[in-house]
Amino acid sequence: MSLKYLSEHEAPVHIRGVFLIATPFWTADEDWKLGLTLRTDFPRHLHEHLPIFLYHAEDDEEVQISDLAIYEEQLPQATIRRISTGGHQLGEGISLVATDIKRLN
Repeated sequence: MSLKYLSEHEAPVHIRGVFLIATPFWTADEDWKLGLTLRTDFPRHLHEHLPIFLYHAEDDEEVQISDLAIYEEQLPQATIRRISTGGHQLGEGISLVATDIKRLN
């Protein structure tokens, strides 16, 4: 939802970075997903210098790791963090998120 908002609206405040964990790449194959689907050209509408970080565990039982590959292709400027284990909530890998946030300060 963060990427959808940021690609369709002007951010009301300065955003220092976007940190997304186990983010599904929604497609409009079901009606309830229509409001979550990104525009096909969404990357063009994101702020050019906005740091984007995507984290995903390979053993995520909720969101397929293949969704991360779609984002990696669509957002080549993003920092991609593939974690081998940790499930949907990253487990111990969550410390990578904290480290990346601290580095932006």
